[in-house]
Amino acid sequence: MNGDTEKLSSEKIEEALQLLSEAAQEKKNELRTLLSDRYADLKTAFTDKRATISEALSETSQRAAHRMRNAKEAGQEKIVDFAEEMDIRVHEKPWTYVGGVALAGLILGYLFGRRQS
Repeated sequence: MNGDTEKLSSEKIEEALQLLSEAAQEKKNELRTLLSDRYADLKTAFTDKRATISEALSETSQRAAHRMRNAKEAGQEKIVDFAEEMDIRVHEKPWTYVGGVALAGLILGYLFGRRQS
């Protein structure tokens, strides 16, 4: 009888282990599904944000390029206006500007000459 009891105990332990193994497998599958769903949600969220960030960067880049073109055009216009204004002034009083340039050349020549000595 002792052998039969051990055999029954052994079978019951085997059954219990089998049930535990099946339960563990079910939980493993549940966890895998849960993690896979969460991963899919995160992946979708990151993909959506990535598209939004890409669009924002593209728009910012386009605005910056547009502003740079406007600044370049404005700078060129100011340079042309300044050159035209100087041309008119120099033609009105040429000797004043010739004297100013000569004086500036004299001062620069003196300063550079002193540094070399």
